[in-house]
Amino acid sequence: MASLLVATALLVAAPGPLAGAGAPTSGDTAASEEVDAATVAADGTLLVEELDAAGWGDTWRDATALTPQALGVRIDPDPETGRLGATLVALARQRIATTTSRQTTVADLDATEAALVRARITVDERTRDRDAAAADLAADRDRLSSVAIALYQGGQARDDDLLAVDADRVLGADRHLAITATTLEEMQRRVTAAEETLARTSDELAAAVATRDTLADTVARLRVELHILDAHLDELDRRSAGLITELAPRWILAPVHGAAPLTPRALDAYVRAELVHTVFEPGCRLSWATLAAVAGVESAHGTHGGAHLLVDGRTDRPIVGLRLDGIAVDGAGETVAAIADTDGGRIDGDPVHDRAIGPFQFVPQTWQSWARDGDKDGRLDPHDIDDAAMTAAAYLCSYGRLSRWETWNAAVFGYNHSNAYVASVKAGLDRLNRLRIGTAPDDYPTPPRRPAGPYVAPPPEPGAPPVGPDAAPGDPTG
Repeated sequence: MASLLVATALLVAAPGPLAGAGAPTSGDTAASEEVDAATVAADGTLLVEELDAAGWGDTWRDATALTPQALGVRIDPDPETGRLGATLVALARQRIATTTSRQTTVADLDATEAALVRARITVDERTRDRDAAAADLAADRDRLSSVAIALYQGGQARDDDLLAVDADRVLGADRHLAITATTLEEMQRRVTAAEETLARTSDELAAAVATRDTLADTVARLRVELHILDAHLDELDRRSAGLITELAPRWILAPVHGAAPLTPRALDAYVRAELVHTVFEPGCRLSWATLAAVAGVESAHGTHGGAHLLVDGRTDRPIVGLRLDGIAVDGAGETVAAIADTDGGRIDGDPVHDRAIGPFQFVPQTWQSWARDGDKDGRLDPHDIDDAAMTAAAYLCSYGRLSRWETWNAAVFGYNHSNAYVASVKAGLDRLNRLRIGTAPDDYPTPPRRPAGPYVAPPPEPGAPPVGPDAAPGDPTG
């Protein structure tokens, strides 16, 4: 109502238990991270991207319970909110870095384990080669020994033949000795070759064993590193869960950058009302910005008189307007309308005259005629911004297609019969249309944020508010 017209972040470094797993290690790096983390934490779109990369995006969405549009705005955090947000971003970056390290470690471990399997096969093969070479050498040495013995025995037989002076037998013995000597030389060469083969295969076996042992040590080290990384990831997840629980209610109630005292929580109520009416009343072409502009004039988005929104969408104290007795003077210096009590004081607490109530400043009669359950909690509460925004959307849409300035003017004027009020809402709409909000899901059709075409101001205010089928009894006034 016109009577209620209301015209640094800090980062605490969050090092993890594992050095080299994403934690800042130098003063310069930490300082640059602090500034960047604080900036990211205040920007809803960047924050969601960072948390998605860390695997915490869904946890953040569940904790905030905001539409993507409301979750994508930039806020002006107080120091504590900024500190918590920047710490969360720092933890997210540690998790991203640690996850990358883990992926590298897993790849290294897989490759090393595969190499270890091959090394064990090689050791088995080299062991068989060494054992075969050793067996060949033993056999060749046995044969060499036999030939040496035969050569010795052949020499003894020749000496006996010489004593007997048997020329033929001596000649035969000499030929046998020559053959045996040649065989001995060949066996000596074979033994030498077998010894070389054994030495080579032994060296190959030793190298294969060393490679196997090195790979086994590497596998053991990588498994320890993987265990440490997993423990670090678990710790980061645990810390992030606590931080998200603490940060979410502060973040969604912080002022939106460039649009204070609008908060993401209030914006969420306006966006949800737009989405519902886009689906069920597509001909209305209502935009969240129109609802926000109305609520900005009516109650400064639920903050009039020192009130503020709670996480559940209710104001921490009732926002109750002036008694509509035809005597009181509003903040614009105008005398309020005279509206006798319509609810017995049940809704507004005044049994004599009506008073406008809640973030959208409904008078009791209008509330009772148009009330909607915006948050589906089974209650109709004018002090709940979800219910109030959905109700205001229904009321404004009753005027028709709001994408035309003529209809938009009529709807806003019907909400509060004052051309000054319409001008205030229009100014708020212009400011809000410049506000960057998050991207809506592809399956949500998004209507224009403002009516199309050139704006035409409403005609001079008549002496009495118009009465007609679109003006419900007791509609907001003041």
